[in-house]
Amino acid sequence: MKKLISSAAAAAVTVLAISGAAQAGAFSAGSAIQSIGDGDYVVRRIDTVEAVDKDKADAIRRSAAANAGAVQQAVRANPTLVNGLAGQNVQVDNIVDADETANGKVIFYLR
Repeated sequence: MKKLISSAAAAAVTVLAISGAAQAGAFSAGSAIQSIGDGDYVVRRIDTVEAVDKDKADAIRRSAAANAGAVQQAVRANPTLVNGLAGQNVQVDNIVDADETANGKVIFYLR
C-alpha cells in the first residue's frame, strides 16, 4: 500500500511539473507576441502544416481550444502586428495558436 501511495504521489508531481511548463511556455509566447514587430513573424495554415507533419498539426488543433483566446488577445494588444496581419489578409479571429522559434520569431497558426 505504501508503494502504491508513493507511485501515485510521484505521478501527481510529474503531471504538475508538465502542466506548469506548458503554462510557462504559453505566457512566454504571449509576451513575445505583444512586443513583436514587422517581419518578426510567419503565418501558417494548419492544413499546410498537416501536409508536412500530421502529428504537429494534430497537436496544434488540440491546443487551439485552450490557446486561441490568449493568443488573439496578445495579438490585439499589438497594433503594429494587427496592421501587418491585416496587410496579409489575416483576421485575428482565425489565429488559433502560436509558437516562438529559437531565433525569437513567432509562428501564427490559422484555422
